[in-house]
Amino acid sequence: MSKRLFLLVLALVIVVIAGAVGGAIGGVMAGKDKKTSNHPASGNGSTSTAANATSTPVSREVSMQTTSRSDVSIETASVTGTSGNLAAFATPTNIATMLDISKSIGSLVASANIAYRVYPGSGYFTLPQSLPFSMAPKPGTPLSTVEVSSSENTTVSLFYLDASNNIILATYISALSGLDLTLRNTFIIVPSTGVHPNTQLAAIYLSSAFGYRLYYQSPSSVLQELAIDNTGWHNGEVLPVAAIAGSPLSVTITKVESPTPRLVVFYVDDKTRTLFSVTYYIEWKQGVALSTTALYAWTTNTALASITQTNSVYIRAYYIGSDKEIYEMLDPGAGTV
Repeated sequence: MSKRLFLLVLALVIVVIAGAVGGAIGGVMAGKDKKTSNHPASGNGSTSTAANATSTPVSREVSMQTTSRSDVSIETASVTGTSGNLAAFATPTNIATMLDISKSIGSLVASANIAYRVYPGSGYFTLPQSLPFSMAPKPGTPLSTVEVSSSENTTVSLFYLDASNNIILATYISALSGLDLTLRNTFIIVPSTGVHPNTQLAAIYLSSAFGYRLYYQSPSSVLQELAIDNTGWHNGEVLPVAAIAGSPLSVTITKVESPTPRLVVFYVDDKTRTLFSVTYYIEWKQGVALSTTALYAWTTNTALASITQTNSVYIRAYYIGSDKEIYEMLDPGAGTV
C-alpha cells in the first residue's frame, strides 16, 4: 500500500487553516482489501474547514467528559431534493500542473485555486500543484477528502460545493509510484435544493462492504447522511441532533464490523453552542457534549478534525480556538458506545 499522503488546500480562503489542522485530509486510507493504512498519522477520521478561521500550529490536550442533551426537538423529515446527476463531466486527460510558488501566500490565496501537496513517505511534502476541475468550486467552499489505495493505484475523492451550492464529488487517480493526481470523474451527488448554503462537509470511507458516507446540512440545518452502494448515492438517515447552521463537521470510525460500523460525528450544538458528538452503532444515539466544563478558547467560528488511533483505539478531536491555537480533545474509550 502506498505511503503517500495527498494534502488538499483551498488557496482562496483556507490555506492557513489547511496547514494547521491537517488541511482537508481525507478520512481513511484503508485499502479496498481492508488492510490498515500506514499513513504517517495512523487512524481514521475527517476534517471540516471553516471559511474564515485561521490558526497557528500549537496544540493543547483536553480529556473528553461527555454530558448528554435530551431537551431538543429534532426534525425527522427527509431533506429536500434527491440524489444528483451521476453522469461524468470529465476525462482522465485533465492532469494537474505546478503552481507558481514564487508568489507570496497572498497571491496564492488570490488565485482561487485548490492546491495539493504530496507526502511521498519520507522527507518533505512536494511543491504545491493546482488541482484540475471540470466543475469549478465556489470561493470559500468546504472541503472533505477520502483516499483509498489498492494494489494498483490510489483514488482520492474530493467533496465540495460549486457556485450553485450543489455538492460535487470529484474523483482523482494516481499510480502508486506517482505524485500527480489525474481527474477521473465529476458528479453532482446532491442538488442545491437539498443543501444549506453554509453547510460544511465530512466524508469517510468505511470498507469495501459498507462504502462511503458523507455528512452535510439540509436547508433547514438538519444533519443528513448520504450513503453509496452499487447503484449510486442515496439519502441515508437524518441524524437525531440539532446543530447550528453552518456547523463545522467531522466524522471518524472506531470499528468496521458486522452488522454495522461504529461511527462518531462531531458538530456544534444549536442550543449550548458547544462541541458535541453523536455515535452510530446499529442506530444513532443521543448527542453528547464533549466536556462538562467550558472548552479552552472555544468559538463556534472554528474548524474541526478528528481521528481514531487504530492501535490504542483513542478518538482525538481538534478545534481552532479564539486565540488561534489548536486544541485537542482525547477520548480513551473510543471502542465503547
